[in-house]
Amino acid sequence: MQNFTLNQTVLMVLIIMQIKTGTLAQTPVNTYKSSGIEFSIPNGWVARELQGYIIAGSYDEKGVIIITQHQENDIGAIIAEAKSGIQDGISTSLQLTGEIDHFNATTVGGTFAGQLDGYPSKAYIVSMISPYGGGITIMSATNTQSFSNRYKEITTSISQSVRFSRPDHSGAIEEWKALISGCKLSYYNSYNSGGGSGYTTVIKMSLCDQGYFIYNLDDQTVLNGQGNLTGAYSFQNNKGNGSWEVIGRGAEVLLQLNFHDGRVKAFSLSKNDKGHTLLNGERYLRTCNPNDSYAEARPDCW
Repeated sequence: MQNFTLNQTVLMVLIIMQIKTGTLAQTPVNTYKSSGIEFSIPNGWVARELQGYIIAGSYDEKGVIIITQHQENDIGAIIAEAKSGIQDGISTSLQLTGEIDHFNATTVGGTFAGQLDGYPSKAYIVSMISPYGGGITIMSATNTQSFSNRYKEITTSISQSVRFSRPDHSGAIEEWKALISGCKLSYYNSYNSGGGSGYTTVIKMSLCDQGYFIYNLDDQTVLNGQGNLTGAYSFQNNKGNGSWEVIGRGAEVLLQLNFHDGRVKAFSLSKNDKGHTLLNGERYLRTCNPNDSYAEARPDCW
């Protein structure tokens, strides 16, 4: 789910199961505490958190409630995204039906219809912007035949219960510092068309205990057997390519790289359900042993 819409298929099977059966979720939750967001789940619904989403189900009502955070601060951008619809290019396609509902300067909503993972579905979605940056998106969805104004009522009742406060990232920041300090984070992605074209992207960053980092980018694009592009970054003796820090911004905790030449790169930090480290939603291998038997896995620190 981005600012206004759901477009990640990783949750589709679970969502459709709950849409069809009304499966009751477990372990009550009604807050993104560190992000300064609190809300109330309607009576008869129970929620749990999964991969950063809060998902609620009910014994008595069909459908599913999905709540997630976003980082958008421009209500116009949220409206534009809503009007463009929800598509994953595979089996999910929902389009806005009717007009956008403008609740106030920072809250909008709308009804969507189409398919979720190939199943005919309808949903009512509300997106809200926090005064402290980012915000929250709330969706109530069910199969097309079961959809009624009740799902708009569910979504809007949750939105009316939302309370924003200044985020407190202090605990998460310290946790992430301890997890990645002295480690190498590595990302690999490649594609080969089989016809002489393709690309390879390799990113490696060593986050040294002394506060400096070493960053290497190998980004190669080959078209008909030709072409190469590799990033270059200034380097200073004993200070690597710059300094690194973990900061809080809006609803996110970020890894920020401050390069010597003034450039800044920031990556949102999170984990998937298996505990793997994600930067901007992409998995990075985390290796921390300076004596690792595989030399490429060793952090480039001294």
